[in-house]
Amino acid sequence: MPKKLHFTALILAVIIALSAFAAIALISHGHSGACTGEDCPVCAAISVCRNILKTLLPGILMLFAVLFFTGLLTLRADINGALPLTPVLLKVKMSN
Repeated sequence: MPKKLHFTALILAVIIALSAFAAIALISHGHSGACTGEDCPVCAAISVCRNILKTLLPGILMLFAVLFFTGLLTLRADINGALPLTPVLLKVKMSN
């Protein structure tokens, strides 16, 4: 991947993470506000934030599950000695 594409992907990931954290913060702050009844702007904002989190939550959970199981498998393979020994892991100098 070109560096420009890496940078764009990183920026998009940060924006998505910040929007999820902002939605959580707005929901937690909005619960302390008083509802004015029908067509309440606080309730509308909380509804939008819930929809954002419902959209992002499956992807976030899948990411954490993949990272967890990858780490678990790597740890298990490292404990059992199943990781292949490479010259880099053995720190062997390969000069002629």
